[in-house]
Amino acid sequence: MSGPDVLVVVGTDHHPFDRAVAWADQWAHAHPGRTVVVQHGSSTAPVEAEGVDFFTPVDLAARMAEAQVVITHGGPGTISAARAAGHKPIVLPRDPKFDEHVDDHQMRFSRWAEEHGLVTLCTDVGTLDALFDIGAGGTRRAGPSGDEDETSNGDLPAVHRFGETIAENIVARRPVSPGGPTILYIGGFGRSGSTLVERLVEEEPHAVSLGEVVHLWSRGLIDDELCGCGRRFSECPFWGAVGERAFGGWDAVDPHAVLALHDAVDRQRRVLRTLRPRSVAARDEILRYTAYYRAVYEAAAAVSGADIVVDSSKHASLALALSNDRHIDLRVLHLVRDSVAVAHSWSKEVNRPETAERADTMVRYSPTGASALWASNNILIDAARLVKTPVFRMRYEDFVRAPGEQLRRMWSALRLPGAFTPDIRAGQGIDLEPGHSIGGNPMRFTRGPLVIHSDDAWRAAMPAKQRHLVKTLTAPVRLWYGYTRRDRRGPGDK
Repeated sequence: MSGPDVLVVVGTDHHPFDRAVAWADQWAHAHPGRTVVVQHGSSTAPVEAEGVDFFTPVDLAARMAEAQVVITHGGPGTISAARAAGHKPIVLPRDPKFDEHVDDHQMRFSRWAEEHGLVTLCTDVGTLDALFDIGAGGTRRAGPSGDEDETSNGDLPAVHRFGETIAENIVARRPVSPGGPTILYIGGFGRSGSTLVERLVEEEPHAVSLGEVVHLWSRGLIDDELCGCGRRFSECPFWGAVGERAFGGWDAVDPHAVLALHDAVDRQRRVLRTLRPRSVAARDEILRYTAYYRAVYEAAAAVSGADIVVDSSKHASLALALSNDRHIDLRVLHLVRDSVAVAHSWSKEVNRPETAERADTMVRYSPTGASALWASNNILIDAARLVKTPVFRMRYEDFVRAPGEQLRRMWSALRLPGAFTPDIRAGQGIDLEPGHSIGGNPMRFTRGPLVIHSDDAWRAAMPAKQRHLVKTLTAPVRLWYGYTRRDRRGPGDK
């Protein structure tokens, strides 16, 4: 095995976790023939062990797959990654009595995980030595082909159940000013079902869906494309009323100025600067940009009478920008779909009916390009947790099997106002009313009965070589989100 004998992961919280690092150093000193790697974050770097301050999700998955023993803090995401890499990890949760965290949520979650047989819990560093035996396989779990975690109850991979549990029980909160509407932001990568989800969310009377607001400035104000109601943006009474209330009329908005701010703030290559602005000037630029969105959200809530405004822009960069604005009560639904299905969808030519006489088509990506964008966009949406923005992850495949149940779980986990009450089931026809979405999948123009079912055409239509390529390129992140080798395969897969 070329990887470390012992991998210790303490996460990226700004509170030091020196207890774990000190133990790793002591163990490395006592076992000079063993390799110990510590991801130490803001903690004091190790002396005897090899220290790494931060791992990307891809690097972390690779290190865990190679390690004999994995010891983690009590972060559910890190525990999920260890489970996906084939370990039943030893968990040493951060303890607030040692100033290692702001509260005891890691302690509580770790106890739950131990009760369900998913981890080995250790709250005392003094007993860590006794909890593993490298010669006996360390923390690796036995099972068919080494994949015990593929299912323990025949339904969903354990890593996915972890994601659901953290979203339902431990949701980070950032302080926000009271009084404004709640914003449900649908994030992830396109072709993952966001348009369908937002239209179903709007079945709840207290919610209004605006579509992809990130495109409002170009597709609405500049290009005057069709609204989801079928009228041009300039002719839509809903958007006219929103513009009047938000800005005194759309004529008062310079869309090119907004797009200039977009380029400075809302781009994937700028996410580190947007996530944690280092200067007053940078923060001011972000807030000038988000002020436009805040005005639109508040006006849309007032015009529609809704308590919840849905923005399906998906861009992680916009979600991170909005998280800087304490006047925006942001909740994020992270919608993820199998990377292979998404890559196939992006390879197809799809018309954009909203462009009317121009008859434009949507952008297309190669399997390689789609794989890179799928991985990066989904990973970055998870970064919203770092700034204490509530995030609930939902897989498209689970959603189409039980749409009403999944939406109710999301509603509860994100603590959205009220409750999701519509009775929506797979295979049942739903009468959709016209909405006022800007941008999105052409199905936003669908009227009348809609039957929800899984779109699995890619399994037969996508060439086997392309499927294998996408799976290989996205493998670590697919495992992170619970997509495993035991997923159903298409014709030609081996």
